[in-house]
Amino acid sequence: MTIIIQSIPQSLIMGTGILALLTQHYALGFLFLAMIESSIVIGLLSVFQMAVSGKTSSVPPSAFNGRVPSTYQLALLPSFLNQSSFPSGPTMFLGSIISYLLISIQSFSDEMNELSKNNSDWASRIPMAFGFGFTILFLFMIWRVKQGYEGFVGSLGSAILGGFLGFLIYMLHSMAGKSRENVNILGVPLLEDRSKFAVCTTK
Repeated sequence: MTIIIQSIPQSLIMGTGILALLTQHYALGFLFLAMIESSIVIGLLSVFQMAVSGKTSSVPPSAFNGRVPSTYQLALLPSFLNQSSFPSGPTMFLGSIISYLLISIQSFSDEMNELSKNNSDWASRIPMAFGFGFTILFLFMIWRVKQGYEGFVGSLGSAILGGFLGFLIYMLHSMAGKSRENVNILGVPLLEDRSKFAVCTTK
């Protein structure tokens, strides 16, 4: 169980990349890109932190209580894989991706409210997404605190930094193209296309 939870960042990256490749889903491709961008930023932050502190490794010898990460863990940037100092790489990464997803979903609230007029449950997906997102992040933080990787304050600060990073990446992606499809992770029909959608439903 410990290895599984430890490998969540790498699993998210690899799983999303494979899914985006197989489905050729536009927004999933940008989500995969967001994960790569978040990894790069956190990796650079880790390198800068080590340069300032003069340390050669950001992971103290006692970080794993004698446990060594298994070699099958696939990490794009090992510098943040098991980082224990502030900011916590795994917590910051997960916070950035959850933030990116939640903001992306929230940005389509108007479309979801329109769809909900047809007695669908689209509008309820927003509060459910926020509830699940914060719960997953909180449980991950508590697990890392109980494992002794960092204190709760440091973990909370890392999550907040991750949330801000996710917001910046979302803003970058939403402005990257003329269409909002870049961040349309749910595949919601856009309001500007609803006229065509309405004609089809009336026939």
